[in-house]
Amino acid sequence: MSRSTGFRPRRRKASPRWPLYMLLDTLRRQGWGPLDGRPWKGLRAVLVGLAARLPYGSAQGAATIEQVAAAAGYGLRWTRQCLTDLEDLGLIEWVRGGVRYGRPVPSWFRISKTMLAELVEAAREKRTADMIAWAQATRRRLERIRTIRMIRAKRKPRTHSTPATPADGGIAKNRVAKSRGSVHAAVTASPSPRRGDQAGLRLPVDNTPPARTSAPPPSDRPSNNVPLPDGLAGPALARAVLASLGR
Repeated sequence: MSRSTGFRPRRRKASPRWPLYMLLDTLRRQGWGPLDGRPWKGLRAVLVGLAARLPYGSAQGAATIEQVAAAAGYGLRWTRQCLTDLEDLGLIEWVRGGVRYGRPVPSWFRISKTMLAELVEAAREKRTADMIAWAQATRRRLERIRTIRMIRAKRKPRTHSTPATPADGGIAKNRVAKSRGSVHAAVTASPSPRRGDQAGLRLPVDNTPPARTSAPPPSDRPSNNVPLPDGLAGPALARAVLASLGR
């Protein structure tokens, strides 16, 4: 009944009681909000990497810088700098580890789920404003379009490989299949000639056969077909032919 009336369920507000993965997934789908943009990509990656090393329920536990760096895909130095920035923002709590009684002790981290929930709500507001602006810009762009022409995409010719035979010397050959032309020739035809005069015009073609005329009488002028002298070649032959034509 609710589907027919167009009823939409009310959006749940982000809460610190949500699991850590649910808060991060919602923040990621909403565009990260205040953490959006290229300058914050390191903080986003390190935050996701740290969340992968902590329990999803409590969002706190022990981890080493090497483990967080491996999960984030960054180096140790850059991961340590991003963790410091997250601590300055108040998004995480970080108790540094070290060496105690001759044994290495990992660091202790805690992600503030309260602040993470606030980031989710801020990201939703920013995402809604961006979507409204994008829809208005798309509507204005579509209003300026008067006609829409559908253009058929070009297809690449397919190659058919023939099996190797002893006559071919054991080498397989690839044959390129001929691509068929467009079915709608009037749509893909060029409206103006691609070759010809610069104005793009061509003279009309007259298909009427020419009228028959009587052949002219044979002329008494001697022909220029002079027989070539024997025994000559190269420049001497050329000089002899020119001398005979000049007579």
